[in-house]
Amino acid sequence: MKIGKTEIREGRAYIIADVGSNFNGSLDLAKAYIDAGKEIGADAVKFQTYRAATLLNPFKPDGQYWPAYDVVKKYELPWAWHQELFEHAEKVGVEFLTTPFDLTLPDELQRVGVRALKIASGDLTFILLLQKVGSLRKPVILSTGMADLEEIEMAVQTLRRSGAPDIALLHCVSNYPPRYEQVNLRAMKAMGKEFGLQVGLSDHTPGNATVLGAIALGASIIEKHITTDRQLGTPDAPFAMTIAEFEKMVTEIRNLEKALGDGVKSPAEDERPERIWARRGIYALTDVEAGKSLTLDDVKFVRPANGVAASDWPYFDGKKLKIGLLKDQPLRKEYLYES
Repeated sequence: MKIGKTEIREGRAYIIADVGSNFNGSLDLAKAYIDAGKEIGADAVKFQTYRAATLLNPFKPDGQYWPAYDVVKKYELPWAWHQELFEHAEKVGVEFLTTPFDLTLPDELQRVGVRALKIASGDLTFILLLQKVGSLRKPVILSTGMADLEEIEMAVQTLRRSGAPDIALLHCVSNYPPRYEQVNLRAMKAMGKEFGLQVGLSDHTPGNATVLGAIALGASIIEKHITTDRQLGTPDAPFAMTIAEFEKMVTEIRNLEKALGDGVKSPAEDERPERIWARRGIYALTDVEAGKSLTLDDVKFVRPANGVAASDWPYFDGKKLKIGLLKDQPLRKEYLYES
């Protein structure tokens, strides 16, 4: 799976800085997140594209006005900004991603030029939106918060039948933040095995412990909220990472990926010379005269492994010396009579 020219795979996670509401109504701040995302090593900077009127009912089931409607309305990303933000991301060299929450928005985002689309956990069962997004034949990242395997199966099949060429699944717990004991990172791995798709983590926990755990378990995508200030006053700021924290997380992800390696147990390249100095060789314990048959009383096993290794002792045990040995001299095969 690729987004643009960037391959999404285990061993080199695709890192998404999710701005959400943290642009705080400012185009300049939205652009600043794009600049920061590039600088700190994110692969993509993600926004949310919605209209309050097509996302949320203004009245609760009891008929009372829902104040959340005003909050959602306040943090709409103006449609007029999308092309400018996309072009700014192109200039900077980071991917512009967004999550559409409206049936008409995927086509509009297609015209903007987006290369992939994200589907929020809450819309995993919104079949019409899945069909519309799939029909654009772009890579799709699907969050799976609140979902069970049967619901995920339905969503994946809907996207596939609609034309989505590539799908990645993000494990997610839709609490802000969730408790660590709710995170269940192994479910991410289970999804990968069940569906044979790239998997990752959309994380809302504090810090980066769960992110690093996900990388160790094979995550190929990491999504985390980012903010200039957790006191920004936006809904997403309190559980988001600051730019400095996000940068540190990216560094730790890349270091961990290097440390995970290829899984083949063999000496590291820089470790090979240490085999001589850390392992034991066979040396004369005292002066040993020629013609004597070697016993344990004649030798010692000490570092470094000069001459022959300690593991070769069975070959030398009881063999007759062709030449004498001086105390502390390393033993060698050519010192023995051929048997």
